[in-house]
Amino acid sequence: FLVFKNELYYGHTIEGNLVKFIPEKNDFGEPINAVWESKLFDFGYPDYLKMVTDLYATFSNSDNTTNIIDVTYKSEKETIDKTLKIENMSFWDWDNFDWDNFNWNIALFDKTLKDKVRMKKIAYMQLSFGNNEVNQDLSIKNIALNFRLIRKVK
Repeated sequence: FLVFKNELYYGHTIEGNLVKFIPEKNDFGEPINAVWESKLFDFGYPDYLKMVTDLYATFSNSDNTTNIIDVTYKSEKETIDKTLKIENMSFWDWDNFDWDNFNWNIALFDKTLKDKVRMKKIAYMQLSFGNNEVNQDLSIKNIALNFRLIRKVK
């Protein structure tokens, strides 16, 4: 490792040259395969069957890109694979800037994404998020699931 003019470099183990850390979110032009998997959720009621209706997830996205997130909902009954599109989450976009409506308010929070889940009569559920796109990350800030109790497990 080497710090030169406040920038960090490291020695590449295969090619033997110095490589500079860059702010882009890629591995030498290739996507970084990001995956996060939750624990098994019983929602505090392991003795009840539940219906999960909605997912609310907040992802950190500070640049002007649209992120693609793959989400998998797993239960003991089914697996649902979906692709969620997180539209430009940045609050600053010069392409659509309108000086007539300009103000100095600052948004402190990222947008929350809602997805309808609709899994019925399940005892447990697990979530898996993934992203394999160049220059995109998988920064999960918050996850919430809405559910209803259906009945006790027999």
